[in-house]
This record gives sequence, structure tokens and C-alpha cells, in this order.
Amino acid sequence: MRERSDILEGEVKKVHKIKEDIVEDFKQVKGGLTKTEFEMTELNLANEEIRKENVTLREQLNTTKSAYQELETEYNRVTIETYNLLYNIRHPFDSNVKLTASLNLQPRFDFHTDRYHSLLEVASMLGDITNLLNFEVKNVHLKDAQITELQQTITQMQEEHR
Repeated sequence: MRERSDILEGEVKKVHKIKEDIVEDFKQVKGGLTKTEFEMTELNLANEEIRKENVTLREQLNTTKSAYQELETEYNRVTIETYNLLYNIRHPFDSNVKLTASLNLQPRFDFHTDRYHSLLEVASMLGDITNLLNFEVKNVHLKDAQITELQQTITQMQEEHR
């Protein structure tokens, strides 16, 4: 019986040892879980901060998009108004055969394809108007010279007839 009691006592010690090992493992797991929960809390807080920054950035992006669209609309309006103004300045000269023979007043760019073509067309219209003004200035100088020459001829004829 003593043998059996010693064997049972040995078994009880083994069970107590296993229990202590399990309790120790449990404490380690619990400590690891606590550490993981703390880390998860920190990650959640960091995640929340990132979400808030994301919302702020998205709002700023939407504001920037709205401002860009407003500027784009204003740019288009101003470009069209400028084109119309320049066209109205240039248009009366389109039917002048003498001018159109020496100056190309045809549109060079498709105003409606994109913003750069519209700018190029506005710039070419400014160039056309500059050329028209230069042409007109040249004609005025020629007419002034002709008038001066005619006045001199008239003066000479009047002096000859006296």
C-alpha cells in the first residue's frame, strides 16, 4: 500500500507541477494579451488620428477642387469674352479685299478644342489686329504723303497761273 501511496503522491506532485506550468503559461498569455490590447488601443488611436487627417485632407481637396473649377470657369469666361471682343475689332476688316489679300485673317486654331488652342487663337487675333493697325498706319502715312504731294502740286499750279 505504501508503494501505491508513493506512486499516487508522485502523480499528485506531477499534477501540481503541470498545474503550476499551466498557471504560469496562463499568466504569460494573459500578460501577452494585455500587452496586445494596449498595443491595439494605441493602434486604434493612431488609426483614428489618421482617419481625422484623411477627412481634413479630403475636405481640403474638395475645397481646392471647387476653387480650381471656379478658376477654370472664370478663365473660360474671360477667354470667350476676350475672343469675342477681339473678333468684333477684327471682323469689320474681314470683307476688305485689299487687307485680306495681304493679311491672313482666318482662324488658325480651333478655339473649342482645348484651353491652349483658345489662348493661341486669342494671341493670333491680337497679332492680326496689330497687323491691321500697322497696315492702317502705313496707309495713313501714304495718304498723308499723297495729300502733301497734291497740296504741293496745287500750290505749284496756282503759282504758275498767277
